[in-house]
Amino acid sequence: MVRHVLKGKPKPVLLKDEVNYEVTGANVWKRAPSLAAMLDTAVDAWNAIEFVSDPFPAPIEMSGLFSGHVDFLTNKKDFDFEIDLYEVTPKGEYIQLAPYWSRASYLGNRSLRRLLTPGKRARLDFQRAVNESTARGGQPSGCAAQRH
Repeated sequence: MVRHVLKGKPKPVLLKDEVNYEVTGANVWKRAPSLAAMLDTAVDAWNAIEFVSDPFPAPIEMSGLFSGHVDFLTNKKDFDFEIDLYEVTPKGEYIQLAPYWSRASYLGNRSLRRLLTPGKRARLDFQRAVNESTARGGQPSGCAAQRH
């Protein structure tokens, strides 16, 4: 396998691309020629709820925290969930700005687990830091919530 490094031989087919990565939760490995080529520009709306805003009238700068809450009924004592903030480009592609993953029972305090009561209404409050980014004017913003 290392002959391409030590002896100048061609790369094995498995290493033909520069980036090999695992798709989290799918147990699938993929390859890409660069980190930029890895970017997924679509939102996987399977088992998800997607909200898309109206286009912003002018460019805006986002930094700091985004937060919110989700009210729901569940038939489980616990579950993992994801809430992601995106910018939608003029081509309709999605650029992920702030991913947030959590286990419901640890939300608010990672050292104290609080299981949910199946069939009882619950509220999850979340907040996530947003790295500074600028959304172009005339483009909508999107948010997707997904239970895993």
